[in-house]
Amino acid sequence: MSDWLSWQFWVDTAPGALHFLLAVICLVLGAVVLFSRKGNSRHRVLGSIWLVLMITVNTSALSMYEISGRPNLFHFFAVLSLATIIPGYVSVRRYALTGRTEFLIAHRVWMSWGYFGLVAAGTWQIVTRLVHTIIGPGHFDTVLSLLIGLTVLASWAMNRYLNRSNYRRLESTGNSSLAGFPPSEHARKS
Repeated sequence: MSDWLSWQFWVDTAPGALHFLLAVICLVLGAVVLFSRKGNSRHRVLGSIWLVLMITVNTSALSMYEISGRPNLFHFFAVLSLATIIPGYVSVRRYALTGRTEFLIAHRVWMSWGYFGLVAAGTWQIVTRLVHTIIGPGHFDTVLSLLIGLTVLASWAMNRYLNRSNYRRLESTGNSSLAGFPPSEHARKS
């Protein structure tokens, strides 16, 4: 039962150890970047480090097949993560070139989803390993359904928060371009 406290439980190979350590660093560093003051040099430097580490974590995930021996859901999420953090970087570069608020907001949305994906992947990895070890493989479908439900609920809540706060930010700048925001959010003043 205490097997889950050992290093070997969480890490199968040397690339797995690198992936695990970098993912933990990304969780901590991402939280610092996400919840601290934005736009200053500290944010830019830590954000750049986080971006490079996240690209490394995701590419290393794409090379690991120890869990199932073939591509699985974690590989899909690694690709999805890359598909959020790269546009996040491109958006902030476009903001730097144009000064248009939409690009800064797009950066915020993409990077928030990138961090959300990291937290979700970590949660899924922990839960699937623990369920298989502690409860046994017979309950995996139930736990998987619960994880999917919680992820969908958390995604909905985060999307709602980002849409409302970004809409207010655009309104406060006097920007009339609200492309990409649902019309129902335009009509509400909350």
